[in-house]
Amino acid sequence: MRSSLSLVVVALMLLVAPQSLAADAGAYYKKGIALRAEKRDGEAVAAFEAAIASDPRHIGAWVALGGMHKAAKEFTKAVAAYQKAVDLEPKKADHWERLGMAQHMAGQAGPAIVSMQRALTLEPKNALGWSSLGVMKRKQGDLKGAITALEAATKHDAGVAEYWGNLGIAYRGAKRYADAEKAQRKAIALDPKVADYHFNLGVALRWQKRTDDAIVAYAKAVELDKGLAAAWFDLGAMYQAAKRYDDAIAAYTAYLKLVEGKNAADEAEAKKRLEALAE
Repeated sequence: MRSSLSLVVVALMLLVAPQSLAADAGAYYKKGIALRAEKRDGEAVAAFEAAIASDPRHIGAWVALGGMHKAAKEFTKAVAAYQKAVDLEPKKADHWERLGMAQHMAGQAGPAIVSMQRALTLEPKNALGWSSLGVMKRKQGDLKGAITALEAATKHDAGVAEYWGNLGIAYRGAKRYADAEKAQRKAIALDPKVADYHFNLGVALRWQKRTDDAIVAYAKAVELDKGLAAAWFDLGAMYQAAKRYDDAIAAYTAYLKLVEGKNAADEAEAKKRLEALAE
């Protein structure tokens, strides 16, 4: 009789214990969310880790922990946490997308592309995912793949300036300068206050040898962001090509102030051009 009673107690313990641990995990997870909202990051991480210790299959805690590590720029740790979420729930596109972005930030280019492609297989209309994949492919030198992905991003959501801007850069890399111009103009139409779009438009126009139009674009770029050194340099070059030498001197001088003491080669080139103009 005593033996039978013991077996019943053990059986009850086995049933109750996992529920208790799950309850603990849920409580720790909620605590972590609250601490994160209060920007008590170290304590939030500890709470999410406690949730996982109580229930290693708590997907929300793994995702939240990955987000904390990513925010802290601890990208390798973020990859490990998101990988756990993927392992537990492999058919959820968001997990693959988060993993891919963390891998990208950790310098794991190949795995990042694989993860993003898996995410897009699960959610093919994810415009942000297509844009992210396109940027990754462009940085890997796969311009054809980048253009395909970025075109998909603009197809699924044509109202995001960043997607058009990234597409324009990819077109430019492929020497499709007229297409690059069109893409950057779409980006500007959607968000005219971003200096980089005007700068990249200027580059596309410069490659088409449209000096006056490029001057307008570069001038707008530096109006929006006076610290955009590359735009000042290109603006100086365009003024120089247009024989507007006083304007060229002013642009190169602005560029020189921004790069002085930071890049010896760039500084020397600016000084060389200024000296030539002063002769």
